[in-house]
Amino acid sequence: MPITRAKATTLLNQREMALFDDSRANALRQLDEKALSARITRARAGRDRARDLVQRQTLSSRDATGSKRGNSGNANARSADKAALMADILARFEGQLTKCQASTAGPAMTSKQAPASKVAKAPAKAVRKAARRRTVVPATAASLSKPNRTRQRVVL
Repeated sequence: MPITRAKATTLLNQREMALFDDSRANALRQLDEKALSARITRARAGRDRARDLVQRQTLSSRDATGSKRGNSGNANARSADKAALMADILARFEGQLTKCQASTAGPAMTSKQAPASKVAKAPAKAVRKAARRRTVVPATAASLSKPNRTRQRVVL
């Protein structure tokens, strides 16, 4: 949804406006993964807050007038525009994060590797858990037939 900065200024508060400015093309390219993650968290919270407000106002309008859009037909339009704008800002940040993760993933992938989009979606908790876990990795085929205590456990 293309919205001009002037229109965004009328809809957003100062913190949300800072997110809007950071989501523009030039500023977006300068952010690293950590900064993008922080902005995604803030943008998601703002989008959820705006979306919930629209839902509450719609239900209130229905109770008061019998119509979701009120008597005039355009009640809550400003809140709906704000929710759509916050969703757009969030989509920009998430798109840039996937690009950033794909570029840091490494060299070109082979045909047997998963696409970058699936690699980017790997849960971080599972990765950390696997790193903490000690796994048994045989050093050679000979170690399978003849166990050697020193070769039995290898810490990753």
